[in-house]
Amino acid sequence: MEFFAHIVLLAFVAFITISAVPGSSLFSWHPTCMALATLLWTESLISFRRPSPSWRVNVHWGVNATAISLAIFGFLSIYRNKEENGKPHFTTYHGIAGISTLGLLLIQTMGGNFANFSVFIGKYVRAVRPSVIKWGHRVSGLLSLTAVYTTLILGLCSFWFTAIVSSTVVWTGVVLSLLYPYLYAIFNADFSQRKGSSKEKAKN
Repeated sequence: MEFFAHIVLLAFVAFITISAVPGSSLFSWHPTCMALATLLWTESLISFRRPSPSWRVNVHWGVNATAISLAIFGFLSIYRNKEENGKPHFTTYHGIAGISTLGLLLIQTMGGNFANFSVFIGKYVRAVRPSVIKWGHRVSGLLSLTAVYTTLILGLCSFWFTAIVSSTVVWTGVVLSLLYPYLYAIFNADFSQRKGSSKEKAKN
């Protein structure tokens, strides 16, 4: 049911974007960018299961680069918004989880670049085992996605979102629906330590 996972994510992003009205305020960019980033991070993990290693890696890299850029912009917008309104930073569970998750994702991004060049590095540093490093990157990617969704759900507890969705039933429905693409990505992730292609095998 991959199609349903895509639909849920697109519907959520559309709802958040329409509710936030991007450009109406500095704050509006925060939920918009973070919702889009969550969509892209989930899609990048799902797309990485596809065949054709070169296509898969290029798409995965491009989508994640876009997602981390959106997340940084979303973080800067809420940081500046709080500064202008004289509000303290990182005083809520959402704020603390958000800055922690962003740091984790930046490390994950660097780890992805290391995994991408691990075959080349492994030719000169015998201690570097590409298959193990790539497997570790996949596992840490799932942990990062878990952090992303945890932060997202905490964000849905904010005054801004609960004011938009005043019904507890609707709020619960939104949260439960978001669990589907998350669980789909997690349970369909590729944990195999395959080399990827015959060309890469030859390099090893």
